Amino acid sequence: MTYKLNYEGATEPFAVVSVTTPGGAKTTAPTPAPERDDYTFGGWFKEAACLNEFNFTTTKVVEDITLFAKWTSS
Repeated sequence: MTYKLNYEGATEPFAVVSVTTPGGAKTTAPTPAPERDDYTFGGWFKEAACLNEFNFTTTKVVEDITLFAKWTSS
């Protein structure tokens, strides 16, 4: 899995985590959560537009995926 900070000028990637098990495996979000001046981190999403939040509790990772950070102006 690759975690992208999802804003212009960000140092990418935030984290790269190997999740390789037969049949997929659940994973956890990288800690600590990312920080950005004047913004609040709002979770990891399946696409850069931040429409579908990734569910770490129920989703098994069966292939390499990229998740994108959501930011809300503080």
